[in-house]
Amino acid sequence: YTPGMDVVGLVVDKGSDVSDDRIRIGDRVYANTALCPSGGGGLGALAEMISVSSDAVFPVPDELHMSSVANLGRNYCAAYHSLKVIGNVGPRNYC
Repeated sequence: YTPGMDVVGLVVDKGSDVSDDRIRIGDRVYANTALCPSGGGGLGALAEMISVSSDAVFPVPDELHMSSVANLGRNYCAAYHSLKVIGNVGPRNYC
């Protein structure tokens, strides 16, 4: 068992079946293991190296420090769930 849902790091390799040109070896990326179509349930991100679906990987712009996006998924998903799913907030709802 290895915990962790959010991971930030460098791409060191990619599978031969990955044809996604937006992700290249050496790129700085954020990945959310909960978004992997094959499952995983949001685990494994605290390992030294992980393998995730390219669907769960997003580029990190050079102007952002990697530590500033390290917990993006956990924070974003909690806020989204609270507002949209629980609160049913829509486009015309505001304070």
